[in-house]
Amino acid sequence: MVYSEKIKQRFMNPTHRGTVKNADVNVTVQSEVCGDEIEISFNVKNGTISECKFQSLGCAISVATCDVICELAEGKTPDEAEKLTRQDVIQGVGDLPTVKIHCGDLSAKGLRKAVEEYKKKRN
Repeated sequence: MVYSEKIKQRFMNPTHRGTVKNADVNVTVQSEVCGDEIEISFNVKNGTISECKFQSLGCAISVATCDVICELAEGKTPDEAEKLTRQDVIQGVGDLPTVKIHCGDLSAKGLRKAVEEYKKKRN
């Protein structure tokens, strides 16, 4: 399987890998397709996601797509971040092989779950 340069770069040098200290929310989701597991954590300051990080027990594409979703989430309100989709992720990494589309779904699902948990905590 040939990966794009964007995927290789994100995998080798992810800028959002880690866990947010004193995070407002921290969730873990697992892929039903391949078993990859990701953790998404973020903080909200002044109504926007100020810091978003991930941990991934998964393949190179899982790492790359999580890095993209965290980058896309930063600076957005939780409501805006919740609307990010796998298409947004795919645009960030370039084309994904068909057999790896589920990685884009997993990163978007992880962010949506994190936003849902954040909203529950606030209510």
